[in-house]
Amino acid sequence: MKQKIRIGFITATDAQTDRKAWSGLIYKFYESISQCQHAEVFQIRVKRTLPARIYGILLRIFIPLLTGGRQVIYTRNNFWARQTAGTIDRNLLAHADALFVATETHYTYTLETDKPIIYVSDATFRLLHHYYPLEYSHLLQCNVRQNERMQTAMLQRAFHLIAASDWAKQSMVKDYGVSPEKVSVMEFGANIDPKDIFPKKDYVVKEKLHLLFMGVEWERKGAAIAIDTARLLNEQGIPAIIHMAGIRHPFPVTYRNLPYVDNAGFLNKNIPEEYERLKGLIAQSDLFLLPTKAECAGVVFAEASAYGLPILTFDTGGIPNYVINDINGYRLPISATAEDFAEKIKEILKNEKMSCLIKGCAKVYRNRTNWDMWTERFDEICMNIINKKDENN
Repeated sequence: MKQKIRIGFITATDAQTDRKAWSGLIYKFYESISQCQHAEVFQIRVKRTLPARIYGILLRIFIPLLTGGRQVIYTRNNFWARQTAGTIDRNLLAHADALFVATETHYTYTLETDKPIIYVSDATFRLLHHYYPLEYSHLLQCNVRQNERMQTAMLQRAFHLIAASDWAKQSMVKDYGVSPEKVSVMEFGANIDPKDIFPKKDYVVKEKLHLLFMGVEWERKGAAIAIDTARLLNEQGIPAIIHMAGIRHPFPVTYRNLPYVDNAGFLNKNIPEEYERLKGLIAQSDLFLLPTKAECAGVVFAEASAYGLPILTFDTGGIPNYVINDINGYRLPISATAEDFAEKIKEILKNEKMSCLIKGCAKVYRNRTNWDMWTERFDEICMNIINKKDENN
């Protein structure tokens, strides 16, 4: 009989049902760990206490007013961390052999425990500080220092670290002094059930070229560049339509009611009808176009590869682990324009590269961006904890 360890999965959401939190990753982490041969997993829920909620509201209101527009990440401070840790069920904590924490450093910052912690993240605070302008670039210096302390503490305290890309691992090692042997690069997979994935076998020429965009934020995800790319293709004699999935807010006026744009809006994977609509959009599309200006990893790239959709995006952040030039798509320089994306698509079609890229998608999905692979790697971490436990006994 295989020896197993009990993994306490620390989470603020229901990891067994919520397919939306952190792009569905919390759900997929839990599902994958539950399939490990050497692990049993159960949830340890954390809650936002009333004092923590009030504290967060006050910070969000008064800090910008008192500091001329500066901001704080209100969850990253000692008070919030103590409040969060205080909601953890100590009986469940005692039952665990190890703890799993995804991205949130404050969950265990003040938690008194000697349990080995497995921590997964797609970026470090040092990377994010100037990479995501809306959330991180205008932070108070005292909050920056607090974030750095919490990040350092988690990375040093953890038994093992899982990075979503080489970009993230390099920061853990170079910026925070973590031993490279302590970090495993394990790419995220698709937030779609394997039974629902029907990858393309080859490129079939249709009346129109179907492009797919999936992203919530208009500016950061490059929605305007994506739509302008479709416009240019049509103007240059390549009939094309772009399906826009994810944008929550109304399009800017100049991008509304365009004949070559299908605005599907935000699609919630927790709602069966919207999940089916999203799967349908992916299945009918030919190319995945996401000119995102900042991306730590990107579950959507794994989903595109799973379905055999060649990918066009920018060369930034952790994307190189998910999009490999001339294999499953192309990463263009961050300075690239809609004209450059349109030219790259024309080049792909002219040189009949679609079939090769579709096969490359299958290769990347099979060898990198699937959850079976992630589960196998996680099982190895569990075995290391078991061996360490045996050595200490």
